[in-house]
Amino acid sequence: MDYSDQPHPGPSAFDTPPVGVFVSERQAGDLLEQADAATRVILMIRSVGNDETIPFEKLGGLAVVVLEVDPSSRRSVNRLVNLVRSNPPYPVIAAISSPEMSLVRTLVREGVTDVLSLPLTVPELTQACLDAVARKAQPATALRLAPLIGVVGSSGGCGATSVATHLASALARSTPEGRRVILGDLDLQFGSVGAYLGADRSGSFTDLIEAEDRLDEELLKALAPEGRNGFAVLAVPDKIPSSDSVSHEAILRVIEQLRTTYEMVVLDFPANWSNWSASVAYSANLLLLVTEPTLPSLRQVKRTSELFDAIGVPRSKVHVVVNKMERKLFKPIDVSDIERTLDRNILAKLPRDNADLARAQDQGVLIHELVRKSAFGTSVAGLATSVIDLLQSGGTR
Repeated sequence: MDYSDQPHPGPSAFDTPPVGVFVSERQAGDLLEQADAATRVILMIRSVGNDETIPFEKLGGLAVVVLEVDPSSRRSVNRLVNLVRSNPPYPVIAAISSPEMSLVRTLVREGVTDVLSLPLTVPELTQACLDAVARKAQPATALRLAPLIGVVGSSGGCGATSVATHLASALARSTPEGRRVILGDLDLQFGSVGAYLGADRSGSFTDLIEAEDRLDEELLKALAPEGRNGFAVLAVPDKIPSSDSVSHEAILRVIEQLRTTYEMVVLDFPANWSNWSASVAYSANLLLLVTEPTLPSLRQVKRTSELFDAIGVPRSKVHVVVNKMERKLFKPIDVSDIERTLDRNILAKLPRDNADLARAQDQGVLIHELVRKSAFGTSVAGLATSVIDLLQSGGTR
């Protein structure tokens, strides 16, 4: 392959370097047909085979490198990995046909800036390159953080994850068009958000932490794609991390990135508290304490409530959601008993819906995907309305 040809001519958004695009012969032909004088970057398009060695060091300065990867070819994958590990002075973007999430995770860990799906188009390619260069040059600015809603279970089996998944869906449906919602599973060891939503192959917080300074909106879209219910999902990692392997600073940095990318962030908290999860709780706009109307569950939610008081979480941010309320005339524990025990107002009461909810969870879907109307779904929609009202009023009610 001759690399001495001049790159595609045209006005450049960069002062000097071109973008090096190394793709298959078919992809190169398609891009050359699309490229014209109106292209906003100088494209140096080269067709390469999977086994071909590319002399990047002989090409002079490049602004960005876009390299096609064939997942079935070890040499093709290694070529990309070796390029990234050489610490080049430019961002590296991978181009893959129907990228599998596991491969995207691997490439992100290795240091790839972005992952594009084949076939490429010149507008998409141009924008990805401009974004990559802009991120490198962009100075730090004041950030507008989206609301953060934490869902905290009193004990195992209280239904906090069911509340979190259905609440995220209800919020996505309730917010104006274009306002995106993400649900993240903070229980990095034993969380079940992905299983409840049939989204086990979504990325996780550990994937985002490993991305470090390459984490941006495009990478988030690749690792946390929006699902059929209108919100993005972060599931648990493939491998269970140790409880002390999560950096306090790293998790807060990732959550800040979520809050600058999405319009609303919902987090399903782990049952066991750590320094970093307490810090995340402190930074939340709202904390929903989910409890069952049973004495053991109420004891646990009272302890959690006292923890929030101890770390300085304003009481106006903490609200109780009573799940699995029975439709009986004479109940062992009434709502007024719960309010008196916890010294907190009840934001919502959600009915017990064992059969349909359990069936939905077994299938990895939400309850409204199985039954058009349900008491649980209607109640969660009401909870979503209350959450939005609280956010708009600054957390007081």
